[in-house]
Amino acid sequence: MKTLSTLRPIATLRVLALASGLAAAGHTLAQAPAPESAPAFSTFNQWVETNIVTVPLPAPASVDVQRPAAKGGAAAVRFEPLPVIVGVPELPLLGAGARAAARSWDGGLNYQGVHARFLLINDKTKAVTSVPLSTRLAPGQRFKIRLAATFDGVASLDQILGSAFDAQRSGQVYPGAGLSVEFKADKSVDLPIGENQFFVLDGRPRNERLVLSVRHAKAAGDAKTSQPAYRQESKQGSSYLQLTPRGSYPNIEQVLTSGR
Repeated sequence: MKTLSTLRPIATLRVLALASGLAAAGHTLAQAPAPESAPAFSTFNQWVETNIVTVPLPAPASVDVQRPAAKGGAAAVRFEPLPVIVGVPELPLLGAGARAAARSWDGGLNYQGVHARFLLINDKTKAVTSVPLSTRLAPGQRFKIRLAATFDGVASLDQILGSAFDAQRSGQVYPGAGLSVEFKADKSVDLPIGENQFFVLDGRPRNERLVLSVRHAKAAGDAKTSQPAYRQESKQGSSYLQLTPRGSYPNIEQVLTSGR
């Protein structure tokens, strides 16, 4: 039989239990580690230096010229470019491995990135130099596109005709309708893929442009991220970062122009 000295009111027991629970929760919150963070673009630029070939190869003895042009038969559709913002995103790079991303970029980080550049052959010296994708290509200029991404994905080129007001996507021109070039994370790939193959645009038809599409292998339908890509330029190339919320995958496009 319990004595009166050992009894406690029910309300008092509930208060003690609540206080104990809050103290335990507070202890848990205090011990929770903060997510890793790092500056987004500076980290990505270090990743580029580690993973993309920065020294262009010498021009091959002979060049196999590829003239990308859409085949007839496909219906042209109105072209609306995906948003690209020249600048730095507000959010830092976040997630496990953010501080080590300059060496190895994790697929769980909040940003995924692409770096791309033109490799141009100088007609006089035959030297090959690299420039950013914002460079306007001269008619007859022979070029490759070298790219690397932080994710496994696919790349292709489409032809765009018309002005900015009535632009139309007239069809895929490389590697061919219904095909794409596969690439692995952290590995450079050149378009066209043949060692001695280079593209050339002759400026015909008028307002001819290409659009480079680079996306994750799973970026289809609603799985494509709706976030804009952020772009930074260097003397040698163009870097892109895109926010990829959980369950979505990167999908980046860049219009390439030619003409004087």
